[in-house]
Amino acid sequence: MELCVYHRFRETKRDGILYPLSQLKEKHPDLWVSHVRKYYDRPWLSERKIELLGCGWHDVIFFSPVSPLKIMEALRSAGLNPDPMQFIKIPAWMLSRERTVIMTKPSRTGEVEYVAYDPTALSDHADISDVTLCYYRQCAEFRQRPLLFHGIAHVLYRGSLNVTGLPTVEGR
Repeated sequence: MELCVYHRFRETKRDGILYPLSQLKEKHPDLWVSHVRKYYDRPWLSERKIELLGCGWHDVIFFSPVSPLKIMEALRSAGLNPDPMQFIKIPAWMLSRERTVIMTKPSRTGEVEYVAYDPTALSDHADISDVTLCYYRQCAEFRQRPLLFHGIAHVLYRGSLNVTGLPTVEGR
């Protein structure tokens, strides 16, 4: 089985390239405006430093090691009705170890741990945790829109990435 990571996209890859927010602001200001909105209620994230990569939060592209099909199924099983979403499927080998880390234990409290990127270890992070399932159920119960990747490890890549020709996965 090929190890992959996934990136949700809503026109973030003009020119076939994914850009982190810091580069998107210069390259495509109109896209930057729409994507920076998701951080308005979490302003502390823009101050977060990723020491292992020597950069900030807005200098990386975020990927999930969990298949979007698993995420969509978990949302539905929690009682949520997610809209269809598009994801780019990126082979794990495309991300260089020098520019990539895995952020484990992401939480709303801000507690995170960064570990060196090892593509062979992605399968250790490829399932939905009980914490995430509980969070999705709470969101359904209180009719709140969930953060899709709450409690899910994130793969962070410093810089832009050419994804021309890579397959997409539709999460339904």
